[in-house]
Amino acid sequence: MSYLPTKEHLDHQIPHFFQQVNALICSFQAETGADDAAVAVMLGRLAEKYQQRPIHQDGFGFR
Repeated sequence: MSYLPTKEHLDHQIPHFFQQVNALICSFQAETGADDAAVAVMLGRLAEKYQQRPIHQDGFGFR
């Protein structure tokens, strides 16, 4: 079942989360000198972790 955000999530928690993430990225860039391209690569790798993986038919998804 997919996540369905509540009004509270949409109005407060999600925007607050992204404000925190943005502040963290800006701080990281200021401290390290990483440019937007480097941050984009890191975020892309992180996003890969959260991509849905197809369930293998054999082994009932345990392989």
